[in-house]
Amino acid sequence: MWSVLTAWPVRKRAIVERQHMDSHSTKCALRRVRRQEQGQDLLEYALLVSLIAIVAMGAVNTVGNTITTVFWNVIASATAAI
Repeated sequence: MWSVLTAWPVRKRAIVERQHMDSHSTKCALRRVRRQEQGQDLLEYALLVSLIAIVAMGAVNTVGNTITTVFWNVIASATAAI
C-alpha cells in the first residue's frame, strides 16, 4: 500500500509534465509557422501584381505609339491620294 501512495505523485507529475511539454511544443511549432509564413503570400501577390502592372504599362505604351504611327500614316496616305 505504501509503494502505491508514493508512486502516485510521481506518475501524476510525469503525466502533467508530458501534457505541458506537448502543449508547449505545439505552441512553439505554431508560433514558428506563423512567424515564417505570415505575410509572405500577400507580399508575393503584391510583387506579382506590380510586375504585371509594369509590363502592362510598357505594352500599352508601345501599342499606343504603334497605333498612333499607323493612324497618322493612313491619314497621310489618304490626303496624298486626294
